[in-house]
Amino acid sequence: MAKQVLAIGLDPIHVDLSGHPEFTAEIVRTFIETQLERVRALGYEVVNCLLDGGDGPEAVAEHHLKTRALRLCDAWRGTARFQTPAVI
Repeated sequence: MAKQVLAIGLDPIHVDLSGHPEFTAEIVRTFIETQLERVRALGYEVVNCLLDGGDGPEAVAEHHLKTRALRLCDAWRGTARFQTPAVI
């Protein structure tokens, strides 16, 4: 079984993109999916956890962390660092 990575972020449909008229929620979502495909290509199963920004995003993330054997991926500036999850 492939190792799983939980990709947490805001669902672009719930993000105010008015300051960037060149972007749409669809463009941002496509970019996110492209990046997740790069992680999948490395042999990981990606659990996509796009949050709506409403009440309870911590509970959604915690649920995923508690019910799956996951590794966390901290993607920053084109690099990925994997770490053991910790529920705070």
